[in-house]
Amino acid sequence: MNGDTAAALGGTLTFSTTATASSAVGSYAITPSGLAASNYTIAYVGGTLTVTPATLTVIADNKARGYGAANPTLTASFNGFQNGRRWRPAASPARRV
Repeated sequence: MNGDTAAALGGTLTFSTTATASSAVGSYAITPSGLAASNYTIAYVGGTLTVTPATLTVIADNKARGYGAANPTLTASFNGFQNGRRWRPAASPARRV
């Protein structure tokens, strides 16, 4: 207004949220703050950080057997676990270990 630019603002624009890298899927508030200006009353409007599910790929391991033999144990590998999680066959669903 009246030729003002962002230089008319003092302080440092910061944002906060309760979400962390290990936050569950869901929505989390984003709160802006930190600016000041003598010629303006600053109104902050929050936003939303949406945490979406990570993609987990289950890859069946290739196996072979001879004709007439029993099937081998069928296994798989996983790609995409997050936050230190991994597959534990005795645990369903996967647990942090």
